Amino acid sequence: MNEEMKMLPIMSPRRVMTRCSQNTEYKIRLARPITDIDDFEEEIMALEEAGEGDIIFMQLSSPGGNLETCDFLCRRMNESAAPIVVEIGMTCASAASAMMLQADDWIIRDSSTVMIHACSYSPGWGKEVDMWASASYTNRLNREWLERTYRGFLTDQELQTVLDGKDLYFFADDLRERLPKYQEYRQSLSEGGCCDPNCEGCGEDFDDEPEFNLIELIEQKTEDAVTKALDKILKKYNLVEKEKPAKKPTAKKSVDPEPVKD
Repeated sequence: MNEEMKMLPIMSPRRVMTRCSQNTEYKIRLARPITDIDDFEEEIMALEEAGEGDIIFMQLSSPGGNLETCDFLCRRMNESAAPIVVEIGMTCASAASAMMLQADDWIIRDSSTVMIHACSYSPGWGKEVDMWASASYTNRLNREWLERTYRGFLTDQELQTVLDGKDLYFFADDLRERLPKYQEYRQSLSEGGCCDPNCEGCGEDFDDEPEFNLIELIEQKTEDAVTKALDKILKKYNLVEKEKPAKKPTAKKSVDPEPVKD
């Protein structure tokens, strides 16, 4: 029995534990017009399947297309647990530009371009009241969607320019400048910032601000109010001392010299 015990290997404690995990890299090539939602079943499935440890690379080069499909894809991108990196193609226009902004990071080539404009539609045919209602509905939908999608990337003036019907074009150097600022804007939103991309105060340390003193503020406001009320009373009852007009200088009379007696 002793000999059998000597043959057993001695197990030493392990200091390092290893665990194998499998991460998946998804590569989505979207290089066609954005048509109906059902035409993007595989892309949607990949966005929904990807987990936190995975990564999604999207090669995006599209002239745009259906606004409803674009909005659906943007929401799936925003909800995806995996980080999304978009490579911006030579043509990333209209609805594709909105999808581009849903990425967590971007690959910008020297040939990358982005075009942003308001949606185009035809009110169709029918009674005037129906056409007016349809146009009003689309106008509000377009305005709110543009502001919600592009705020932080476009300035307020640029947003209004787009709403007025003008197309905006951005090239590689524009994107390299704007997209990092857009990332900071989104980060400020997640941290409860003021939602103003041009705000210089967000993220600063305000611990050194002077302590707010309510008593001093009340005393100052009271003093200002009393002074203002007294000024009104003095002016109403003509109690304000008026400045006396300056006297005009009088001309000196010439005096004839007295005759000198001998």
